[in-house]
Amino acid sequence: MVSVDSEQVTVIQVETLKRHIITVTVTLAEDIKVNQDDRVNFCEVLADRTAEGQRLEAKGNQLKIPIEQISLPMP
Repeated sequence: MVSVDSEQVTVIQVETLKRHIITVTVTLAEDIKVNQDDRVNFCEVLADRTAEGQRLEAKGNQLKIPIEQISLPMP
């Protein structure tokens, strides 16, 4: 069970008699990778900021070129 309340997310996993409650905070609801009543497996990703990670990686790559140019010795 997944419930979204503002930006606080509670994930409850029920398996036989075991019940686990996991509380995470996410920036965007779109970051949540599971739906209500989904069964989750051990080590399954529940929330991920894939788009933000890709954006930051692209920005980092853009900054590498000027940094490398600055690091070159002056003629």
